[in-house]
Amino acid sequence: MTTLNPCWRIHATFSSIAISTKKPVFIKPPNPSFAFLKSIPKIIYYILDKYMPSTYLFLSDAQRSDTGTSGARWLNLPTLSQSTRECYLTLVNCSIVFDALTTHKTIVVKMKIPTSNYFSSDNEDPCVAFLSTVDQTNYEFVHDNKIQLLTNDQLKSIEFILEDNNGSTISIDAGDSMEVMLKLDYVDQKEQVMGQLQTVPQRL
Repeated sequence: MTTLNPCWRIHATFSSIAISTKKPVFIKPPNPSFAFLKSIPKIIYYILDKYMPSTYLFLSDAQRSDTGTSGARWLNLPTLSQSTRECYLTLVNCSIVFDALTTHKTIVVKMKIPTSNYFSSDNEDPCVAFLSTVDQTNYEFVHDNKIQLLTNDQLKSIEFILEDNNGSTISIDAGDSMEVMLKLDYVDQKEQVMGQLQTVPQRL
């Protein structure tokens, strides 16, 4: 029977000790808080899209660009969302004040905007509001405006065309003023798609 040399045993023992006492090398993972900070903008936009279905946009007369034209225009409007979102646009408030008496009984407010749920006999820009007056200088809503135009929120600029009840254009001069409050009700596109898919079996 062959016996092991004691030196081999000692050498083997020391070798195992040397191997086992080596310090392991770890690669430090990235800070999870840094990754979370990078995802904050996406989280914010998701919350806005999911839980804030409406947006309001105020057009102040101080930022109105054109005077002496058949209407009013606002340029360089703030970005409402990072991606184009379908919505219903409504003028919830509109006020036009002239610095002198006019002969207009009513004012028809039209808007240069693409829409898919509006048709008219004159094939012109869609009508978004009707304004009335009691003193021939201040024109505003008498009742809540129910007109909702299906469009999108990429409103880099907005232009209104004003007409009287005879179809003649109305100019907004330097001494006049016009202010508008717009409401955008966003369309839940996922819900619409799911609703359409649920009706497919009924059509088969």
